[in-house]
Amino acid sequence: MNNNYKRIFLVALLLVAVLAIWARTATNTTSGKKFDLTQYHNVGNIWLRVSNYGFFGSGDDIQPQYPSLEYPGGSGADYLYQGALWFGAKKQRRDQTGKKLYWKNWPPTPENKETITEDHPDWNPGSTAVVDTLVTVGFDGDSDLYEFLPAYNPLESNTDEMAPYFDGNNSTDKMITSSTRRNRRGVDDDGDGLIDEDFPGYTFKLRDRNELPNVFGDLSGDYLAGLNPEEIAKINEGRNYEIWSPLGFMDLSDSGEDFLYGDIEHNFAGPVNDDNDNYIDEDGAPVSEQDFISYYYDYSPFGTSVNRDWGGSRDGNNHVPLKIKVRQMSYQWSYEYIKNLVYVEFDITNMNQEDTLYDCAMGIYMDSDVGPQSYGSEKAQDDLSGYVKGEGYEFAYTRDDDGDDGLVDGLVGARVCTPDPDMLEFACWYWSVGEGPGDTSPLDIGSAETYNEKYYLLTGKKPASAPDITDLRKNDDPNISEFEQVNPEDTRFLFGFYGAQPGTTDYADVTKRWNLAPGKTMKIVVALFPGDNLPDLKRSARWAKDIYGQAQDLTTVVLPDTFPHYNPPEPPEIPMMYASIEEDGKVIDLYWDNRSEYTVDTKTVSSALIGWQKINPNFDSYEYGVDYSNFPDEFKPNDANDNIAGRLNPFTGDRLRHDFQGYTLWGRSGSGSQEDWELINRWDKIETQTDLTDYVTNQAEGDSIYYG
Repeated sequence: MNNNYKRIFLVALLLVAVLAIWARTATNTTSGKKFDLTQYHNVGNIWLRVSNYGFFGSGDDIQPQYPSLEYPGGSGADYLYQGALWFGAKKQRRDQTGKKLYWKNWPPTPENKETITEDHPDWNPGSTAVVDTLVTVGFDGDSDLYEFLPAYNPLESNTDEMAPYFDGNNSTDKMITSSTRRNRRGVDDDGDGLIDEDFPGYTFKLRDRNELPNVFGDLSGDYLAGLNPEEIAKINEGRNYEIWSPLGFMDLSDSGEDFLYGDIEHNFAGPVNDDNDNYIDEDGAPVSEQDFISYYYDYSPFGTSVNRDWGGSRDGNNHVPLKIKVRQMSYQWSYEYIKNLVYVEFDITNMNQEDTLYDCAMGIYMDSDVGPQSYGSEKAQDDLSGYVKGEGYEFAYTRDDDGDDGLVDGLVGARVCTPDPDMLEFACWYWSVGEGPGDTSPLDIGSAETYNEKYYLLTGKKPASAPDITDLRKNDDPNISEFEQVNPEDTRFLFGFYGAQPGTTDYADVTKRWNLAPGKTMKIVVALFPGDNLPDLKRSARWAKDIYGQAQDLTTVVLPDTFPHYNPPEPPEIPMMYASIEEDGKVIDLYWDNRSEYTVDTKTVSSALIGWQKINPNFDSYEYGVDYSNFPDEFKPNDANDNIAGRLNPFTGDRLRHDFQGYTLWGRSGSGSQEDWELINRWDKIETQTDLTDYVTNQAEGDSIYYG
């Protein structure tokens, strides 16, 4: 080929590649809004778009529209139009001056619904408080409503309170990102003597003393950037690292007004030099290889009086806020065994100064529209929603009825990881497009079922005013463990979960109620996962919970979570390899270093795995004949721990061996196909006697294998 033609051909290829990359770059298109929908997870096998206003997936708010939830990544097969957070609770109603309201007459009726305050002559100690059931939704597809918005949004851009700040903050109040490829929890990443002090965006001060673990109690109210060397040293003293959880230790009710270097003005996503070192966001504590973080609200943190909802139906909607702030964090990894999972964590803070949010309920709304991206809107017409309940999992899912001729024949499911699913009640509903629940006037007095259908559905009750909504979980029939709608259509499901409800026996037990006190934050984690068939989806649902780890219950979910989470075993660090050609090209010698042998496997040394071995008395985790005088009680063997014998005792965890087994070299087969590879050779490290003894001990009958 002529060299000039080669150059032209290469330039053409580069141009096509650049255009392809540009075509996949998301840009906002809705009338100058600064909502951020440009980021999507793509290091794993699911390409999931996330936002900073309460939903995930693309909807119609961005062009190009895809990926939304593409599986496998790069396939052009999509499983989600739009999913969203729905959050509901009961809240005491107050007048404009902040006084509590009571019914003048009980029960109220549409004709007699006057309210009074405590200073009214008709008030008495027996007066019934006005308590509203309120729900805020990230997206309501039937009504085109968005009720979670970032602090700097177009509704408030021209108000007196925000106009001076809007232009300067609008562009940076967006999705932010972090990665374990760049930073590590509990590590001084930038070498300045501080640890985890400069997160992406604003690094909140630490929680109250009564919420932090005792060992970190003295850090209450401090900023990590302001700690002294003695306080910093506590983070990695002994086993403290294992409960060091800076993301959970932060006080999310912090407004940023007393920050060390000036008022943050509610722009928690903007770049902040937390440690005043001329670098920005350089030392955080990411969770995964690809973290996305955003902040949004169902009320105005600036105190503006606008009706704070967005979308084509906002003129017909009266949004009454719960007054909650949300930090949304989503996580993804590239590792083979976890690449089909995305976790979405919602940290929900009650920003009311006086009012507890009672009987909380949360839902994941999913309008999937499964099909090839090239099919357009018609792919939505033949979807099926389903639900599976069984030991170890509760999840809802959607699939395409006919798999579109094999192009999209998988399923996508959603489940709860925390609060503890065993302490939650569940509900799941599906409906046809346009038949969904409403709460356009949640303060109206009439039938409670009529004025807030959304809260009713979230708490497992079907309102009589919504006859076309179908129970997907079949709560009234415990014998049904799997159910799928019969007729395919443009369906969507609402997967709700909640604590004990009034009128039930469990409600007398306060540990089974789900409440959120003023200024407190609760953590809710859901997992999204695809599968090729229903058994595959069940395995993924169990695996999602196993990887997440120990869940909190309905009372501890408002405390910092010191259990280890999202700790998938990581592959060893890649060795440095060098190849040289010897004997006139007849031989290739390979050389590599041993850095992989020193990779720490954090999955195996976590204090969540407490136990002993009963086989070898020479090991310090031997159960019999041990001097217990210096051992904490929780690490001693007892009848309750007998079923986990064989695991490493974290109190004596220093004897753990990390045995990297070797290297394998593959080469192209010579067939001409890029898919064909053949094994060249395999090398194993030299086994020591300790390695062999460990192997025998770990494989002993009745023992659990937790170290490699």
